[in-house]
Amino acid sequence: LTSNGAGALPTFQAASGTWTTVLKPSDETVTSDTIVTADTDLQFSMAASTNYRIRLKIFYVTTGTADFRLSITGPASPTRVHIARWHISAGDSTFSSVTNLTSYPSNAQLPGSGTNGFIYMDCVIQNGANAGTFSFDWAQATSSANPTGVEEGSSLEYAVI
Repeated sequence: LTSNGAGALPTFQAASGTWTTVLKPSDETVTSDTIVTADTDLQFSMAASTNYRIRLKIFYVTTGTADFRLSITGPASPTRVHIARWHISAGDSTFSSVTNLTSYPSNAQLPGSGTNGFIYMDCVIQNGANAGTFSFDWAQATSSANPTGVEEGSSLEYAVI
């Protein structure tokens, strides 16, 4: 149980080192939509002044026209965002050397392959004084009537460290 300060209700947090997994239960797609938006499932609440290790395993589908754009979002003013590993099966190194940031990286565009792809991200976030939601955000990079999506079985795992 964590106190959230005077006048705020306390919240339950996972014990340090315990992994919590958020699984995507079904496919989610967008068409003609280039506004990067939080995935409806792949998100969780972060406590203020708490450190997290986060792993994302994302299965996506797009076309050569639409491509795939992604960001990660969290509470304002993190102390540190360290992305230790970043792999995309379609081959893009936008976040490969992103370390020791004080904001969340955004708007990486992945090349469209017209087939399924895979994204893996392993990061550590030292959250600052603000509680809020961490989310995997995505959209089409170029508006297309053909669907772009995140597939069932994608996951977000997090642990308080």
